[in-house]
Amino acid sequence: MSSNFGAIFRMAYDDSVPGKKRLSAGEIQRVARYFRPYLADSAWITLCILVTSVIGVVPPLLVRSVLDHDIPKKDVQGLVISAGLMILLPAVGGLIGVLQNYLSVRVGQAVMYDIRNEMFRGLLRQSLRFFTNTKSPSRIPSSIIDSPTILRPNTSR
Repeated sequence: MSSNFGAIFRMAYDDSVPGKKRLSAGEIQRVARYFRPYLADSAWITLCILVTSVIGVVPPLLVRSVLDHDIPKKDVQGLVISAGLMILLPAVGGLIGVLQNYLSVRVGQAVMYDIRNEMFRGLLRQSLRFFTNTKSPSRIPSSIIDSPTILRPNTSR
């Protein structure tokens, strides 16, 4: 009985996967143009990510401090402070996570709103001939129907 158990843990990365293409510089610039008005909010989101990352590192250091210093030296005040921080820091991290989620959703929704407005402005600029010569269903660009999926990675947590 031969099994290829090692293949489960191997991951193949292939850039030539059909249907997947690399973004061009122009496409990246276009996406950046949509996010430019929300640069300050994006900076706050990045700051929230950094702060929660730092907060996530502190509790193990506090446990080490309790086990190596506070308990052996019978430092009750240090133990109380460390225990309080172990309770307080995850709560603060959770609140910062809520703020990060709120900002991410707000930016994502605002960018989708801008994209939809731009598409509809383009549709309104069309001549009357466009509306008379084009069948009804094909007037709606597929990007309008798919616009909620455009920014899904940005708005999901």
